[in-house]
Amino acid sequence: MTHSLLGQSRRNRAFIVVAAASIAASACSTSSGSRSGSGFSTSPLSQSVARKPATYLWTYAPINVTGAINTEVRGIDNATVPEIVGVYYGNSSEGVKYNSFTATQASGTYTFTYASYPRVGTTPTTSATIGTQMSGIATATSTGLVVLAGWVHNPGNTGNADNYATLDNQGLWSLLPAQGPGAGGQQGGDSGYLFGINDKQVAVGDYTTVVNTHTSAINPPKAYEAFASPTPGYADVPFPHAWQATNSVAYGINDDGDLVGTAAIYSVTAPVAWYALCNGTTCDPNTATTTSYCWQTLSVPGSSDTIAYAINNSTPTSKQVVGSYKDSGGVTRGFLANVTYEPTTCRTDSYQNPIMVGANNPTAVRGINDKRYIAGWYTKGGTRRGFVGIPGSANGRQSHRDKVR
Repeated sequence: MTHSLLGQSRRNRAFIVVAAASIAASACSTSSGSRSGSGFSTSPLSQSVARKPATYLWTYAPINVTGAINTEVRGIDNATVPEIVGVYYGNSSEGVKYNSFTATQASGTYTFTYASYPRVGTTPTTSATIGTQMSGIATATSTGLVVLAGWVHNPGNTGNADNYATLDNQGLWSLLPAQGPGAGGQQGGDSGYLFGINDKQVAVGDYTTVVNTHTSAINPPKAYEAFASPTPGYADVPFPHAWQATNSVAYGINDDGDLVGTAAIYSVTAPVAWYALCNGTTCDPNTATTTSYCWQTLSVPGSSDTIAYAINNSTPTSKQVVGSYKDSGGVTRGFLANVTYEPTTCRTDSYQNPIMVGANNPTAVRGINDKRYIAGWYTKGGTRRGFVGIPGSANGRQSHRDKVR
């Protein structure tokens, strides 16, 4: 395992302070998903259909890193004052470069902090350098400190240009061990990614492995969990055998061990979003099997590219899943689904779609915490901008959509 210990905590290295749009009602109005249009239905392998729509209200605060062309918020934690993680990027002479940040809010102002992998002794010179993309954030139960999960392209000390799954524990960076799945670089092209992490420091993502180094043949992406104790290790997500899942990704995990992501499933024509709710016992990634979970899929009729990005811990049996899909016009929209576990079954109780920041801005919801704050990105004027949705009340009526200024 490779470590780079930085001299200061991430929390002490603030680099930008910007004023976010006021979260008071006078600055931007509340919004909800529309009850009209397409709702959720289940795929042929699902066990139940959504019962009725649910309408939650949020007030949106835009998140934009000063000087960046694009900003995406990709995760939000459960702290009393939630902390977010995301990436910012723009075009350069070396292609699109990504860097990561965290941010906290106080009195309407977000303070941003660098969170990009320290490239010790090496400056990447290859074209289209990807950089660092941190997507998961959690407060570790054991230490009370913020831990980030993500991946880095060409860390600079490996002699290759692969993608490495990585963790950042307050400036102590760890590349996942080379012998594990998706560690990168050891077989001429293996790559690993992490997209979410829970407070128990179990992270999820996907990895690819090389089949033939001469032809650069790559196995389809495979979802997995990575865990830090008692020793670093890995476990593939144990999909039901009947699914014959391929091209799978695990995007989110909560403290109960519930999982969400996307996969191509046998007999389903396009990749679908899925969730796996723990069956009431501890879903330890060392020992979890297919039967440790209740499995369901989510899809929006008439849409494509449905992805479940995150799941929270609302109650022991009731959770909320968020993600995105593309409507019939190919426009990205956000969604929220209320899901429930009961003995021997799990079901989708209610749904909310589309979730949009602004009147018609393409929107993806990438994170949700236990207090129902949501986070993600929207596109306006050709650029991506991050957002945090501050929760209001819930009701059963259609409401006007939010106006972002």
